Amino acid sequence: MEAAAMMAAIREKNNLPFDPQILFSNAFSNIICSVTFGKRFEYYDPKFERLLALVLRQFEVIGGAAILAAFPILGKFEFGPIKEVTKNTLEFIHFFQNIINDHKRKFDENNINDVIDAYMLEMRSSEVNGSPDPEVFNEKNLGALVGDLFFAGIDSSVSSLRWALVYFLINPEVQVKVQKELDDVIGRDRMPRWEDRTRLPYVEATIAEIQRIGTVAAIGGTHAARKDVTFRGYTIPKGIAVIPNVYAVMRNPVLWPKPLEFKPERFLDENGKFTKPEHFIPFNIGPRKCPGEQLAKMELFIFLTHLLHKFTFYQPEDTPAPSTDGKMGLTFKPPPFQVSLMERD
Repeated sequence: MEAAAMMAAIREKNNLPFDPQILFSNAFSNIICSVTFGKRFEYYDPKFERLLALVLRQFEVIGGAAILAAFPILGKFEFGPIKEVTKNTLEFIHFFQNIINDHKRKFDENNINDVIDAYMLEMRSSEVNGSPDPEVFNEKNLGALVGDLFFAGIDSSVSSLRWALVYFLINPEVQVKVQKELDDVIGRDRMPRWEDRTRLPYVEATIAEIQRIGTVAAIGGTHAARKDVTFRGYTIPKGIAVIPNVYAVMRNPVLWPKPLEFKPERFLDENGKFTKPEHFIPFNIGPRKCPGEQLAKMELFIFLTHLLHKFTFYQPEDTPAPSTDGKMGLTFKPPPFQVSLMERD
């Protein structure tokens, strides 16, 4: 449904060049809204536009506030990006709290529609039975969960799809190969479905290469050493923070020959079947890897295949090629760029 809504909005561009970030953000935000709040918004709903503007701005400034991770004491002083992140966060809390309050008024344990309803059901159980732990399942943590789902579920998917267009504009032959496989396997009479992915090895390889070279989660989540460890001559004491450098893994020339080349074929075996090496870790590794991995995979597959089934994307005339020099914020993302499109027959 959301892919169809986004494509309808793309058609409204009347083949004029546009920056895809807003439309992609609209679509992925609505998916999170549907899962979390049980509703979607029209793209031009004023409340939704304000929420989306806040989200995009927060993604821009949060990198500047990341200094708090190294120097938490600076959180006591409001200045620059720290002040703006704090202000925006308070507005998010107000928006989410209104939705949670609405769910509380309408809650029906026999009619669970979304994440908030499901969490409230667990809260009721913890209040009555003491299990699950009421120290875990409470309204404060519900608000934090909603915020985490909203931010983690939007920026990474939007950045991945934007990286896809960047590399399609630079490597149009890859786009042609993806479209040919879609036409040969799916045909022109219906849209691709998630269940089709196993019959689309080149599509899967292209998505994997986008995730590798784009590496939106360039820096993995912070872990801690469970015991003293010696690794390659370095001692890592128990309890010390360990932050994985996923970017370095995904561009290591020993693991990926010519890592700066966009080459989906590196994920195909000699028989043309999709293969995934163990050092391919776009969602990190271990028990604390990205909890939204499955949703993110489905989103990227559906949106990418739907877009290329219906449209061909190309670089607008008299504009420079998009840059592959990403910038770090909440995720690793491409700089702004313009794209043109032509609807396929």
